[in-house]
Amino acid sequence: MSDNDKLQEYSERHRFWSGIAISQLSFSNNLFLTISIGLFGYCFDKGLNDITTGKIISLPTLYIISLGFLLLAVLYGIMTTFSRLLDFRITRELTQMRKKIFKINSTILRDSEYAEEISDPKICDRICSNFMAISVIFTGYSKISISNNINIKEIKKSEKTNENNPFVSDENFKNKYNKLRKLAHNLGSVSWKYLGYQMLTFFLGAFCYLWCLYEKII
Repeated sequence: MSDNDKLQEYSERHRFWSGIAISQLSFSNNLFLTISIGLFGYCFDKGLNDITTGKIISLPTLYIISLGFLLLAVLYGIMTTFSRLLDFRITRELTQMRKKIFKINSTILRDSEYAEEISDPKICDRICSNFMAISVIFTGYSKISISNNINIKEIKKSEKTNENNPFVSDENFKNKYNKLRKLAHNLGSVSWKYLGYQMLTFFLGAFCYLWCLYEKII
């Protein structure tokens, strides 16, 4: 087996397991989101009925904590869904952009040319990333219009004179393209973080509620 065949095999494996990972992420998020909503609704309704019927005077602190954790689990599940949708949308736009550029000038936008923009975030960036999906939902993101960034006449001129390709040499285009790729990358990473928070808060909320039942305080 040649090196190219082996590389192709590894690429196919990566593509296969990436698809499995994405599908399992969506399945896990939907599962925990559904259970969290159901358990939160059940706990809230039970506590409300106990107060209205006079069984208890006020809600115990541990019970309120369990409701808080379950509510957080629901919110993290919703943010996971939105971050994945935004990630898919931006990735689709980047793919369409590559296709259009290739049709216009037979230019391939290679990830290696922009790899320096994607690196491990600092601590402050990791903290801000927890609110990334919310920020993008309300503020949006800057899209790239090829006609506004690259002059078609410059493209045809570069083809005739063999000058530097305008898509690669134009700094404005590169900066906007880098920002979109970095945003898509970070949204994909933060989705897994949201899922971890969702599972953690769900189990904490369920544990607190079961402890309330064990202590018979509700």
